[in-house]
Amino acid sequence: MIGGTGPAGFLCRASIPDRWIRIHSLPESKRYPEDESERTEIVRRHLIVADDAIGTANCILFATRFGPSKNPDRVVLPGLDSSLFSHLDALTIEEEDEGDSIRFFGAAFRSSPENLRPLILASAEDATGQILIANFDRATAYAPYDGGAGVFLPTQSELAAARRNWAQWLSGREDGL
Repeated sequence: MIGGTGPAGFLCRASIPDRWIRIHSLPESKRYPEDESERTEIVRRHLIVADDAIGTANCILFATRFGPSKNPDRVVLPGLDSSLFSHLDALTIEEEDEGDSIRFFGAAFRSSPENLRPLILASAEDATGQILIANFDRATAYAPYDGGAGVFLPTQSELAAARRNWAQWLSGREDGL
C-alpha cells in the first residue's frame, strides 16, 4: 500500500494529496499527441520528471485493472513479460454496487530511460490502464497517464523544488488538476 491505499495514482492523490504534484504532457494541457513532435515532447518531459522522482533504480511497477472480481486480468504492457506480474490479492478493492473490483498487479521493474520510453508512449495513448512506478528507497512514485503524470514525493521541500523545476508543465488550476 502507498499512503494507506492501493498503488494507483488516482487513489494515492486522494489519500496523500500533500505529497502529490501533477505535470501535463503537452502545452496547454493537451491530452493526446497528434504527431511525432508531440510524442517527442511527451517523452522528453516524462523522462525528466521520472528521473527527478524515481531515478534509475530498482522499483516496483504496479498495474491496476477494473472489472468483475472473478475475472483477474493479465497485465500486458509494452516491453514487459506479462508473466512477471503477480496479482496482489490482498490489495483488491471490492466494489459493493455491482460485484466489480479494483485489482492490483506488481512486478519488479528497473527504471531507466530505455525501459520507461515505451511505457510513457503507451500511457500517452491510453493503452496501459493505470500504472504507478514506486521507488521505495526514495519513498517516491511516478504515475503516467494519458495527458500527464502524478508524482508523489516524500517532503514539502521536494514538492516545492518540483514545482519550481516543472513550473511550465503544471496546471494553472488551484487544485493542480
